[in-house]
Amino acid sequence: MLKPFIAKVMQRKDLAAQEAEAAMQIIMTGNATQAQIGGYLAIGYALGHLPASVVSPTMIGQPVLTAFLAIFLLGEHLSSAQIIGGLIVLLGIFWVHRSRGSV
Repeated sequence: MLKPFIAKVMQRKDLAAQEAEAAMQIIMTGNATQAQIGGYLAIGYALGHLPASVVSPTMIGQPVLTAFLAIFLLGEHLSSAQIIGGLIVLLGIFWVHRSRGSV
């Protein structure tokens, strides 16, 4: 359902307002649940095999990973503040894991 919209964005084309609205409608009505269920199951699996004190700080890195992927997949450009913020988040995650002996 979202494939045509994703394909257009991957071709570095802008979505028309109607297309963006249709894509959001699909997402917000729960019709994009495969990815949502997959993410939920991955977190549940991680929590079942790792302590929550390891999983929780690592999940904070999800927006950083998303921004990193957007650079390559969507041609996004990050500001200096976003790059610095991402590095701070990654350093924080590293610090938490290091203090717990996980790294």
